[in-house]
Amino acid sequence: MLFGGTLLFGTKYNFMRKTNNFLTALLIVFFALQLQAQDKASEQKATLVITSETMIEVPSIASQIANGTFIPAENISKEFNPKRWGKNTSVPGKGLPKGEDPLWQKQKQVTKGPARDLILTFEAASSGSTPTDPTGAVGPNHFLNSWNTAFRIWDKSGNPLTAAASLSTIFPGN
Repeated sequence: MLFGGTLLFGTKYNFMRKTNNFLTALLIVFFALQLQAQDKASEQKATLVITSETMIEVPSIASQIANGTFIPAENISKEFNPKRWGKNTSVPGKGLPKGEDPLWQKQKQVTKGPARDLILTFEAASSGSTPTDPTGAVGPNHFLNSWNTAFRIWDKSGNPLTAAASLSTIFPGN
């Protein structure tokens, strides 16, 4: 079919070819500009140089208990959330999704496999501070439990081997 002396199909083809050529050229220019934008390698100097305190040797817990330098933990009840900012609250019925949450409904339908039994359980962290921020490390024969202001060592049977100790016992000057 002729339209003004050219094929209609040929006009569309030329337009698409010109558009593709233009976009390719634009892409090449974009990447070429990015290559020129890179900084040349330059040597950087240190912004802060300090010397650390000398390392000290801390005696073992057993020797500290024997010679009386073991520092027991202070049982201080302190609130770490003075403004009482708690979890975010939501108003039921506000926001989306309206009604039951479809993802939660789907999650409730998933079959769960059997969980493994616990090997050891410790009632370890005891602190009057909130939050206690507990952490623990398990070794071959012991469990070390620590929280914000103190730590305690347990055996694998769950028996305490030390009293709750101040962090100053292992980090002097703390």
